[in-house]
Amino acid sequence: MLETRDLVKHYRVGLETVRAVESVSLSIDAGQFVALYGPSGSGKSTLLDLVAGFQAPDSGQVIIDGRDIATFSEREHAEYLRNVVGIIGDLSELMPAASARENAALKLLRGDPRHATRLVEPLLEELGLGARMDQPVNKLSMGERQRVMIARALATQPRLVLADEPTGNLDTRRSREILDQLRVLCRSRDMAVLLATHDPQAVGFADCAYELRDGRLHEYSPEDVFVRPGEAPSQAG
Repeated sequence: MLETRDLVKHYRVGLETVRAVESVSLSIDAGQFVALYGPSGSGKSTLLDLVAGFQAPDSGQVIIDGRDIATFSEREHAEYLRNVVGIIGDLSELMPAASARENAALKLLRGDPRHATRLVEPLLEELGLGARMDQPVNKLSMGERQRVMIARALATQPRLVLADEPTGNLDTRRSREILDQLRVLCRSRDMAVLLATHDPQAVGFADCAYELRDGRLHEYSPEDVFVRPGEAPSQAG
């Protein structure tokens, strides 16, 4: 579904060259949950930006269903962002005075707004916001706001979801709830999910994981750091 081929992205900061992404190749299939682990500044957000097409790589390719997104016209890229990719971004992107329902329906508002808000109701129900969907976002808890962001990202039934630190503002319990819901939705909707996180515990919700260090992709061994949710710790010896 998604494939990156030898992606490279460098920046100049003063006299220094920052190698944010260095020859990164990976692939993600439909229904697969992949985690990208690394500290702040490791290149995770840059890689997600390249996949979304917000930035152009210095070299390499982002392939979606066999097509390089660099060949998209402006209109095709807009459709790609609207219908193929769902982005779970920063909570500051929500409209504080608008309701959870209105925020979730934002990607659908090109048509009839009333129809758009009706379309997101089942998704908000599925995310546990059935009784809160008419509340202004600024009256919701941080966990509820994150669920609204997920609903917005999934409103157009995308086949690829990019989640950039979706639990960065949440406590441990709410983080686990959000990640578990995202994992369930990944399966039920047959979506590919690419999660960028600096939290090693979050990686336990993924099917497989990679680590970004100095812009380079490495295999990650989550069993050395955490227990996958629902599994018992392995016994040494």
